[in-house]
Amino acid sequence: MPEIDIIAGRNKSKWSPNSKLCVVTLRDRGVMQGNAVVEFSNSVNDSNKVKVLETIEDFCVPIALYMSFQSRPVLTSLGRVSLPGDSRDAGAGQLSQRQILILRGMVEGKTNHELATELGFSVSTIRHETMRIYQALAVSDRKEAAKKALMLSLI
Repeated sequence: MPEIDIIAGRNKSKWSPNSKLCVVTLRDRGVMQGNAVVEFSNSVNDSNKVKVLETIEDFCVPIALYMSFQSRPVLTSLGRVSLPGDSRDAGAGQLSQRQILILRGMVEGKTNHELATELGFSVSTIRHETMRIYQALAVSDRKEAAKKALMLSLI
């Protein structure tokens, strides 16, 4: 099976010999969360492989993030386990619809510029709302915000 050869490292490429199968390792903080196996009905041309692989890898980032969340509890800065509905997450309920849209974009791996273009706001508005999201979720960066949003089922 070509996907086993790729996963086991016998095939050094992420592509099967017939270019109909691509395997991407799902990782979060260097820890392997699993593999995404994408099968195509037709072979992918060598000229398109780089773009197709980039697209697959972009899609895999939130999946790996989600999977990493399923396998371990989230620790707060004080070392306590934070559970959904916990009083320490009270700020999460105060997010506006705009902030939820921005948070969804963060989980999808979009940049502030991409979010501004997509949502029709200025980059500075996106930056300002991002800081408010961090405050409401009691996090310090995009990755933590995305993980908490997934954990709390905000998106």
